[in-house]
Amino acid sequence: MEDQGIILRRLPYAETSLIISWLTAHHGLLRTIAKGATRPGQPLHGRTDIFSQGRVCWVPSARSPLHILKEVVVEQANRELARSYASLLAATYFYEVIELLVEPQHPVPEIYELYRRALHYLQTRPASPLLVERFERKLLDLLGLHHGEQSIAQLRRHAYPRQPKTYLRLTAELAKAGPAAPPVSCARRQ
Repeated sequence: MEDQGIILRRLPYAETSLIISWLTAHHGLLRTIAKGATRPGQPLHGRTDIFSQGRVCWVPSARSPLHILKEVVVEQANRELARSYASLLAATYFYEVIELLVEPQHPVPEIYELYRRALHYLQTRPASPLLVERFERKLLDLLGLHHGEQSIAQLRRHAYPRQPKTYLRLTAELAKAGPAAPPVSCARRQ
């Protein structure tokens, strides 16, 4: 199988392998095992950084939701996110919300595109409360869960089965940064 994907999470597995969670355009959320990914000289070594995006190839498993990663072609490394702790937290919060609301292995091309644009935005502009709210409203709208008359706090309480782990750290970091210029909506084409 092959698709465009963004790495959401990396977890160690055995001595040289990783379990990698992806958001893909046409296969949704999926998990792969990257055998030997931490071993120098292996084909996957250095191609599995978090928030990297590009083409991903895997062999589907018939018995497990954990598939075997075969190839990654990184097209955008998104390394600029590391310059700002608030941007890293925002990118992490966005994928945590996606993981709460999207069924695994369900096609979500609009959500993939929304997240891709949000990462692109965070590469060059600071995270802000307005950006976070716009992302969440657009995501909830794509899922049919957005009710325009409700505040974002009401929408969160209604839509999320539990609060994402990063939420409190993100809001504290954004509060420290103070007011920022209104961002361009991550829902717009860039």
